[in-house]
Amino acid sequence: MIRRRHVFYLAGYDPLGLAHYNRLFKRETARSRKIWPVDINVTDAVMAADSKSGQWQIESSGPDWQVSTTYEYLRWDDLITRHMKRPMPIVLLRTLLCLLEYLFNGTVFRIFRSSWRFGLFYLSSILALLLLAAIPAAILVLSGKLLTQPWGWFVGAALALGAYTGGRKVAERWAVFQLCAAWIWFHDWMHGRTPECLVRYDEFAQRIVAKALAHDVDEIVIIGHSGGGTISLPVVARALELNPDFPRSAPPVTLLVLGSSLPMAALHPRGAHVREAIRRVAAEPGLVWIDVQARKDAMNFYNSDMVEGAGVDMRTAQHNPYYWRIRYRDSLAPELYNRLRWDLIRMHFQFIMANDRRAAFDYVMLVSGPAPVRDWPQSNALLRFAADASYAQP
Repeated sequence: MIRRRHVFYLAGYDPLGLAHYNRLFKRETARSRKIWPVDINVTDAVMAADSKSGQWQIESSGPDWQVSTTYEYLRWDDLITRHMKRPMPIVLLRTLLCLLEYLFNGTVFRIFRSSWRFGLFYLSSILALLLLAAIPAAILVLSGKLLTQPWGWFVGAALALGAYTGGRKVAERWAVFQLCAAWIWFHDWMHGRTPECLVRYDEFAQRIVAKALAHDVDEIVIIGHSGGGTISLPVVARALELNPDFPRSAPPVTLLVLGSSLPMAALHPRGAHVREAIRRVAAEPGLVWIDVQARKDAMNFYNSDMVEGAGVDMRTAQHNPYYWRIRYRDSLAPELYNRLRWDLIRMHFQFIMANDRRAAFDYVMLVSGPAPVRDWPQSNALLRFAADASYAQP
């Protein structure tokens, strides 16, 4: 039974930051109480002195258990904010150039072979950005040709501006700019153009090793969601470079990857460093890597092999990952599921949100409950909880 846990959380490619994720966790904890009769208290987030991380405390208890969890948010949103400040024409041009490269070097083909759903999602986000620019331009040109009066161009300009304004609202709603900025970031990462990110990832690895060697908790969980799941493999691989024995001489270490876009990087010809990180973590017997995939999430590589399918030649014995494929239909109320099933962004974030009913995957109880995180998929920890949330140890 876990009494003290330390969570390292790596968010995806978004600029939302520490305060947002703290508010989100508080809100989802309140939702979780509808199905779990437990006491969960979540403190406000506190930024570290170096501004590279922040954390909050989770104190939770049931009839026969009590857990104290430190939830440490590893920051790279400040780097993302800088990357996303490019003007829209630059984002459009760079996105198209990245797509052309991915087509010529076969990355797009390999992505579709690994997950056609993700491939369609990738191309549709680029198409949406193209339409945002093309439709207003087409309106302006056609108006100038069809309306021969002197004021024709003014009418066309007004219509084009209206189309662009409306399209931009839709694009923001569906995070089109953010997604295309993420594709650019993936491209730059593969080409070695993100040195500031590499420095930050090294700092994350040092924090993980230091916590493991402190021996002051019962369990360490490294959680990466979306793009955070992608960088979590190089971060853990770097931690193993710094101290190859840290998973074996420390409390149990679990890497929980949620809705990862890892093959997006590993399948690029220049992604050898990512493939090597995958190989190193997959070969490590001292930790457990759990890769969580959801069929209804178009933004993850559902049913994909994160090792062989990512082009990794193991050369040594493989110990990881353990695949945990979940169904949102099992954890959400039918009416909510039907309402959200086509909201791609919302469904992608369901990995880190509360359930409407008890299910094998329950993020709030994973990070705040008494069951070791690795036991949830491997031993079906849900079955050990009684109706009153008391917990029977195996």
